[in-house]
Amino acid sequence: MNVSEASRGIDAMPDIVLNAATDPGQVKAWLTDVAGVRPEDVRCRADGSRVELEWSSSRAELRAEAAGAGASAVHLRLTGDAGAGPAGAALDALATQVDQNFNPG
Repeated sequence: MNVSEASRGIDAMPDIVLNAATDPGQVKAWLTDVAGVRPEDVRCRADGSRVELEWSSSRAELRAEAAGAGASAVHLRLTGDAGAGPAGAALDALATQVDQNFNPG
């Protein structure tokens, strides 16, 4: 089983990051293109500051915590057949989606 983990800051509150992560229209842009899975195959479960996403034989756990004024510290752990190394690319794609869709400017 492959495991890939990454952490980064995102300039948005944790609830905005988690909303973007679980929005069906955004999942393709930040996760499914990177992990090579169809958006309709992803099941999502949110619990406070954590989101779990599952598909076929893989799983993702995303956590977002407040990290100062209007920012979040975000951690992603991918396990299963998603391949080694895509967690960083997925977090970068999520940050882009948050910036493009939820932040003014």
